Amino acid sequence: MKHDVRNFIKTNEKPAIVLLAEAQGHKVWFTPPYHSDLQPIELTWAFVKGNVGRQYNSQTSLNDVYERLKQEFNNLETQGHVTILKMIEKCAQIGKYFMEEEEDNDQDYTPDSDMDDSGDDASDRLDGDIAESDIGDDESDAD
Repeated sequence: MKHDVRNFIKTNEKPAIVLLAEAQGHKVWFTPPYHSDLQPIELTWAFVKGNVGRQYNSQTSLNDVYERLKQEFNNLETQGHVTILKMIEKCAQIGKYFMEEEEDNDQDYTPDSDMDDSGDDASDRLDGDIAESDIGDDESDAD
């Protein structure tokens, strides 16, 4: 019974934060779990960690790492916003792609449309890959 109650709540009740956002006219989109490439905070941390890690050598102490982290966080405040903005824009482009795909699927939906020709549930996989040209290439813009 506990399992049934949890499933009912998960299916029929919205979290308070979603209700608050919807009351203000927003739509909440949850990113899939285990996809850190869609989480701007994870991208920011990867940016900081990468910059600190590239400075590592055999003489690096824990205090050196601490000081380098402080410097990178200070750099974020002064100049990192451009790089982070590019990462967020990339996430937004990917999100827009999936949102448009979902809207197309909602319009074309029939009860049998979740099954592909093999009988597998098509909602468990992505039918096509996103090309790098569709979402931009940050490496060339990373100055």
